[in-house]
Amino acid sequence: MLPRFDADGRFTKGEILAFTMVLVIVTMLPLAGRNEPLYLLIMFSAGLFFVYHTTRLAKSGSGALASGVVHASVIYLPVVLGTMMAWKS
Repeated sequence: MLPRFDADGRFTKGEILAFTMVLVIVTMLPLAGRNEPLYLLIMFSAGLFFVYHTTRLAKSGSGALASGVVHASVIYLPVVLGTMMAWKS
C-alpha cells in the first residue's frame, strides 16, 4: 500500500531502507560498549541480511522483492530477539 502522494513508490522505498538502517544500528547498541564479539557478529550478520533485501527492493520495487522483505523480516526479528534474550544481563 502506497500513500497517495507517492504514486511511483520512491518515497516509500527510501523510507523502508532508512528505517531498516536505524533498526539494525539500534539492535547493536545494547552491548556495543562491552566486549561481546559473538553478539555483534550475529546482529551484524542478521542486519546485513535484512539490509540486503531492503536494498534490492529500493533499487527495483517489484512486488516479488517486497514479499522477500516481509519474509526476511520474519527471519530477522526472531534471530535478533533470540540473540538479545541470550545475552540479557
